[in-house]
Amino acid sequence: MALELVLPWFVLGTYGVIVLRMTPVSVTPIQFFTGRAASGAEPGLWLLVGSAAITWIFAKSIANAANLAGAFGIAGG
Repeated sequence: MALELVLPWFVLGTYGVIVLRMTPVSVTPIQFFTGRAASGAEPGLWLLVGSAAITWIFAKSIANAANLAGAFGIAGG
């Protein structure tokens, strides 16, 4: 397989595993909505950075779909 095809998926998978391993597990609704772990610890800086990166990618994909729909109609988005 070509490296150009495999590398993006490898990076995405590695990123996903790292974020999942760093994410604190919440067991109650209060802990989930306050963003704290079962021990009461707040999320770390790198978890917040990862979350911001995912949010940015998601927002860019929505903007891209909206731009394509605006340019090419419903089939473009």
